[in-house]
Amino acid sequence: MAADAGLDLLAIPPNPVIYLLPSRPWLYSLQVRGLADVPDSAVDAVCRGADVLWLQGAWEVGPEGRKHDLGEPGRLRHFQECLRGTFVEDDCIGSPYAITRYAVSPDLGSEDDLAAFRARLRRRGVALMMDFVPNHTARDSPWVSQAGLHIAAEHGAARGGPAFGRDPYSGDWTDTAQLNYWSPACLEHMSSVLADVAGRCDAVRIDMAMLLCNAVVERTWGDVLRRQGFGRPQGEFWPAALERARWRRPGFFALAECYEYD
Repeated sequence: MAADAGLDLLAIPPNPVIYLLPSRPWLYSLQVRGLADVPDSAVDAVCRGADVLWLQGAWEVGPEGRKHDLGEPGRLRHFQECLRGTFVEDDCIGSPYAITRYAVSPDLGSEDDLAAFRARLRRRGVALMMDFVPNHTARDSPWVSQAGLHIAAEHGAARGGPAFGRDPYSGDWTDTAQLNYWSPACLEHMSSVLADVAGRCDAVRIDMAMLLCNAVVERTWGDVLRRQGFGRPQGEFWPAALERARWRRPGFFALAECYEYD
């Protein structure tokens, strides 16, 4: 895990203006090789009027995600439609929500480059927000080999490995591996990851935060998890995990994506 970036948290107002910046497409459009090469004029442009810059998709993704997307005819048709028939394979970069680990993507540079970019935002009065995608990992994440972190697939294409990530309604996300929030090993691991991420930015945007709630896990995975020897925890993940992150970084800001699952 990376060390704290050495900067105090930048205060975020109660109703912040958040600018969503897709990190890799932005760098490709600027034709630069990483965050260190972004000109001041481009930083000024994305900071103008913002309190928080959400640097989306800045973490490492593996080759399997891109291979997966290029191998699905439906996705290829979608890419062609979005790019009006001009799509080429180099346009496919893999989903930013199939994260292998919370290391800076090589397309952005190094941890030092991320810290320097955060300092550039700070000089403009803008806080840095990063992604936290807690429900699942990429299927080629090194964490897949660690015992107790993922739910095991019991049938279908994923059998013999981790189950595909999903929510209660929309079916399998076949480029991802489902984490197991009824496993003490997973709870500890992902709580530590969140605390580590909190040491490298001012805020996180939490993807699909409600999927970790015990009632939603029950609905989505309860029967499977009981067959695999896991029971529903007494406590919830979020209160303890956020307390741990804020113990490390008092005042840390977390923005949760949530939907009603009653």
